[in-house]
Amino acid sequence: MQGEMEMTRIEELVEFQKKYKEICYKSDFTVVSINTDNIHVTPKYFLNNFTDYKILKRIDKDYPVRLSTNIKGVDFFTILSMPELRELEIKKQDAYEKIVNELGDYLNGLLEE
Repeated sequence: MQGEMEMTRIEELVEFQKKYKEICYKSDFTVVSINTDNIHVTPKYFLNNFTDYKILKRIDKDYPVRLSTNIKGVDFFTILSMPELRELEIKKQDAYEKIVNELGDYLNGLLEE
């Protein structure tokens, strides 16, 4: 009986992994990872699909910004590197200004480096 239950769990995990792979391929790899707490997506995908989001500073010089939102109880997030943030200034100025306004002095110090 226990062996049958374990086999069912293994089969569920196999199916889950196949579905995950399918989602990643269909999304052109915009999904970075999925875990029990959230879905990590690329900055481009995040900013093209979400306009209402929280902006948080990260104590990480390489990836100092985290954007997150919650859709139907699922947290979506992305992290931005300094080069990606600078790119937003040109390609998505509204998002850039929103982030810079929110994080102010914290980002100004990093942008000057």
